[in-house]
Amino acid sequence: VIMFGIIMAISNFYQSNELIAIFTSGISYARFTMPIIVFSVFLSIMMIFIDSFGVIYAMRYRDQEMQKINSKKDEDYSNITLRSEKEGYFWHAADFDAGKNKLEKPIIFKINEDYLITERVDANYAIYTKTGWLFYSGTERFWDDNGTLIKENNFERKTLLLPEKPSIFKSSEYEIENMNILEAYERIKLLERINVEHRKESTDFHKKFSFPCILIIFSIFSVGVATLSKVYILIVGLALSIVQAIEYYIAQFLLLDNLAYTGIISPVAGAWATFFLFLPVAITLVIRSKT
Repeated sequence: VIMFGIIMAISNFYQSNELIAIFTSGISYARFTMPIIVFSVFLSIMMIFIDSFGVIYAMRYRDQEMQKINSKKDEDYSNITLRSEKEGYFWHAADFDAGKNKLEKPIIFKINEDYLITERVDANYAIYTKTGWLFYSGTERFWDDNGTLIKENNFERKTLLLPEKPSIFKSSEYEIENMNILEAYERIKLLERINVEHRKESTDFHKKFSFPCILIIFSIFSVGVATLSKVYILIVGLALSIVQAIEYYIAQFLLLDNLAYTGIISPVAGAWATFFLFLPVAITLVIRSKT
């Protein structure tokens, strides 16, 4: 839409010969169109934050409301299991309520080098507080290295000092593309600490920054082709917009994403290569545009 709009706006100046008056007044084509490029840069930056802290939360709210209407829960929101940053500890929860930072039926357990459980905490639910995770109505058990139960305690409330924050459980409910940038960053750091393959996650994280920047490419490209023709500009502009979108889709989603996911290229290259491949072409079109 932005690309088509820019082409139409500048082409109207070109068709009515108003660009001639601009050029004869000593204003170059690059200077005349610079506000468009600056605005596209600003819009790209804003889109990063609008997507992370606006669109994503709106989509989550929509999904939650749809689940209430359908009277069922998505399986991705339940049966959460992940490895703790603390050596040997693991988490499991039947469900996580992101709005209340509440875990339902949480289980914390620790295993030794022989993969035997040495500690386990079961609780009815747990809520995250300033002092840590507060577990309610549970049982704490300890075993020796031979698997013999040596201690068992019941408790009404117990605080456990584990490094995991609610954002870890939030991110476990969604793919990286459905997280905000802070949740995605924490998720990737967790995967790095526990030595889990995360090429796909890293690529999708970098695309949160590179994808909005495609507006810059489209804006520069639009400026470069806006003076190609004075006739049939509506058809020309629409055709160029569609072609550019298809080329970007093929390059990014069908080629570079797969190369990055499989490790042939780095996640950073997979996310940003399209931008730097299209940028020289767009700048060249501006340089060679009719003035």
